[in-house]
Amino acid sequence: MVSAAAVAVLMASCSNKGNDELNNSDDSLSYAYGVGYGSHISEQYLEGANEGDKYDALMKGIEEGMKGDSIMKYYVVGLQIGDELRQESENGLMNDSTLKLDKDKVFYALKKAIAKEELKMTKEQSGEVIQDIIRKKLEAASISKYGEYKKQQEAFLTTNGKREGVVTTESGLQYEIVKAGNGAKPTLNDIAVVYYKGTLTDGTEFDSTEKHGGKPAEMPLASLIPGWKEALQLMPAGSKWKIYIPSNLGYGSNDMGTIKPYSTLVFEVELLEVKPAAQPQQ
Repeated sequence: MVSAAAVAVLMASCSNKGNDELNNSDDSLSYAYGVGYGSHISEQYLEGANEGDKYDALMKGIEEGMKGDSIMKYYVVGLQIGDELRQESENGLMNDSTLKLDKDKVFYALKKAIAKEELKMTKEQSGEVIQDIIRKKLEAASISKYGEYKKQQEAFLTTNGKREGVVTTESGLQYEIVKAGNGAKPTLNDIAVVYYKGTLTDGTEFDSTEKHGGKPAEMPLASLIPGWKEALQLMPAGSKWKIYIPSNLGYGSNDMGTIKPYSTLVFEVELLEVKPAAQPQQ
């Protein structure tokens, strides 16, 4: 049942312009839209019980919003933002309970930012701080789960680096020359035409040109993982190398399915040709 106060407000503000008369298609369209939207609002926000203060406040807000020039719209926006912040404070940022927010601290910083007062970080820095904290949380969780595997991979590289013929670069990349070539070395702006096979340290194959029809792959260096970029720039065309890529030059703590976090990647690579990248048309 509609409260008397709400009826009085609506009657006064709408000046009896609205009614049940459906004299033309515009009347029918408007009335039908109101019925459909109003029913949806009642079910979603009032659970079908249009009584009391909730109804009064809702209808007052709708009325003020429909005027289009009311200062009340900022209040409504503030309510929406406040409700979102309350939920994130209760549930954690992005619904992650490990990313806890202090409601008072959030409101304090938010208020200063809106008022353009002096802050301890810029908007850009705030994004970097959030991303850094999330990254560290994910890495900590990953190490907790894959810590032993990470140690095994590091031990493999230590032992492998002692083998005759294996070269370890400053970055930790390892390679051994199976066949020496004397062609051009690709740069970051080039495309490397290669045959390759990728395996894990236990021999599990996860990718190869053979799996993609057996044709050579054309790889723009600029789009490759760091380990591939470094190795290919050291290889003359015509070479065949076996390269060992530590996880920090590969996929790091990311779970890539067959390639678990912190995996060392082992590739047999034959560099057939170096092509210049296509230049953008003027």
